[in-house]
Amino acid sequence: MNYYVDDLIISHESPELDPGETWNKTWDFSEQYDVTRDNHSVSIGTTGPDLETTVQKDFDLSDPDIPAQRIADVDLVETTNEDGDPIAQAAITFENPSTHANLGEVFVHTKETHGSGELALVPIGEEEATAYVDLNDDPDSTIEGEIRYNAQGINQDHGVRDQMWFRGEVDGDVTFQRQEFEAVGYAGDDDAYRYDDPPLIVQYIPPYRYIAAGVMIAGIVLIAGARRYWSR
Repeated sequence: MNYYVDDLIISHESPELDPGETWNKTWDFSEQYDVTRDNHSVSIGTTGPDLETTVQKDFDLSDPDIPAQRIADVDLVETTNEDGDPIAQAAITFENPSTHANLGEVFVHTKETHGSGELALVPIGEEEATAYVDLNDDPDSTIEGEIRYNAQGINQDHGVRDQMWFRGEVDGDVTFQRQEFEAVGYAGDDDAYRYDDPPLIVQYIPPYRYIAAGVMIAGIVLIAGARRYWSR
């Protein structure tokens, strides 16, 4: 017997039963659904009649915790172009805990790279895959920007999608942080997106600094008051 979820075979079993015997099997399909669908088919193919049912389940494709392809790691590496000159590349590793593949595209925007992209796919049967995107940034500089992945197109705010902000050096440390996905125009479009500024980072000042500043201000006020008093 073959078991299918959303048209993808997930198991094959051949139980041997004597006359009068029964066989029971319980499956957890929660990790097997194609999250891009709203109606899901579950079927069992046998030597006799096939059994099939439909389950309705809607997934929030913007949720990074659903079982679908997501950005797992970001690295910056050096390679060479067609002329043999050194260039920087963003090495973007995707993971996919689902049994279904989600073909999409990944684009990188930095202050020097305005929408360089590649196809992104974790093949069925593999847990992760890496896409390499050429950058226009100096390989010896600190590179900062945003990475967008979408199975429907980076100008679409639906489908499986993910976005990361990153900052780092080629063959060095790279910091990255997941962002809420923002649909943007492709390079060459009238509304093409350009990365200009990093995310707003608010510097945290520990409370003791406020206390020290308050003591200093109070001291200045007292000294100024004393000077005015003794100058009378």
